[in-house]
Amino acid sequence: MDEDFPNQTLKEKIETYIMKRFTNGFWGGEDILIAAAEYYLVDVHVIQENADRIIYCPLPPVQQNIFLLFSGNRYDSIVTLQTQELYACQKEFTVK
Repeated sequence: MDEDFPNQTLKEKIETYIMKRFTNGFWGGEDILIAAAEYYLVDVHVIQENADRIIYCPLPPVQQNIFLLFSGNRYDSIVTLQTQELYACQKEFTVK
């Protein structure tokens, strides 16, 4: 990764790497989950059928938890009821 972005700070390198990966047609994997966990300070919980849960944990302070379901070939987000309620409250107070 360093040779691709030689004049950037570590934060800029991670940001560039993540943005390059969030383009149409790109399939991310474990590397992008680790980078996102570190950059956004979140614990990423990956739940799989017939396997133990995997948790990618950055150094504290962690801001929140994100849950993903891995079906064997793709990741889908799992949104908790608490997250849905928080999002609904935020939308109610948005001034247009």
